[in-house]
Amino acid sequence: MNRIVYLLPLVLLWARAGLADQSYDVTVNTAPLNGMMGYLAFDFISGTPAGNAATISNFSSDGAPGMLTDSGSATGTVSPGPGEMTDSQFFNELLQGFTFGKQLSFELALSTNFVAGNVPDNFSFYLLDSGQNSFSTSDPTGSDALLSIDITGLDATPVVYTSSSATLAITPVSGMVSIPEPSSFAIVMVATALLLAREFRKGTAFRR
Repeated sequence: MNRIVYLLPLVLLWARAGLADQSYDVTVNTAPLNGMMGYLAFDFISGTPAGNAATISNFSSDGAPGMLTDSGSATGTVSPGPGEMTDSQFFNELLQGFTFGKQLSFELALSTNFVAGNVPDNFSFYLLDSGQNSFSTSDPTGSDALLSIDITGLDATPVVYTSSSATLAITPVSGMVSIPEPSSFAIVMVATALLLAREFRKGTAFRR
């Protein structure tokens, strides 16, 4: 009993930290795609289940949103938002039909549950053409994400890839503590998960 009493404050501190969110302002210059019909794909991939969620809000664009399709645990809307995805299923997506304008922006909030050594959940953002094919980026996994974030705690580092079709800028809104970086094994597992998600989409939506 005494051990439980001693450990309780640490458990409560860990639980409180797990409830924290990391928020980002995301702006995308889509001028090269102006007038084209396509899609915005917001994907949330479950790693080792940690009870995380990704929320899209404050969406704004001079483009024109069309039909929205949700997959997995995704609920809500992209425009006007909010839309949310949890990691209760492996592949979760908000797929927003879209006629591109010159720019778009949104706020992304991610919960930050992570245990070092596990495979982190991942949020990725894609621009797709009218056939649901990803516009090419420098993403080394081959899935052509424009933005990818492994949820490794409040110090999670967004990775922005280059593309001739668009330019993305992301600015953290908040952040407090430092969490150890994932192991190389975890990084490999996340890359594998992203490729599996890509194949999942190919099999259900025939994007490739």
